Amino acid sequence: MGFKRVQVKVTLGEYKVVKLSIDDSIKLINSLKGVLGYRANDLEEAERIINNYDVFIQVLERKFRNYILIPHKIEDTIRGRIVVDKISFKTENDEIKAIIIFDKRFDIKFLEEALKNIGYEIEVVREE
Repeated sequence: MGFKRVQVKVTLGEYKVVKLSIDDSIKLINSLKGVLGYRANDLEEAERIINNYDVFIQVLERKFRNYILIPHKIEDTIRGRIVVDKISFKTENDEIKAIIIFDKRFDIKFLEEALKNIGYEIEVVREE
């Protein structure tokens, strides 16, 4: 089985950004649940948003927003267990892609492992 390539962009603020198809985004979220070894509430919320992307795209358009912010519990913030910061959607070649922005404190090694688990080869690009 050949690997697909994906670019993980690391912003100046250390947020990690990945753009995948809806199906692969769900696979990534599920892979992260296994890789992390703990239950992250924001992963559940991210999965719900991506599964119902059609509704959330309408919400974004209606509110003139680019991103859906993921609500976080204060306990998760204190423990440093925030994984997903926000999600957006973009249409490319008639296919809807989910753009997942991971928290700046989230270790990229977990993201790399989860992407490898679902068959991706990773290219990390840092903004300058």
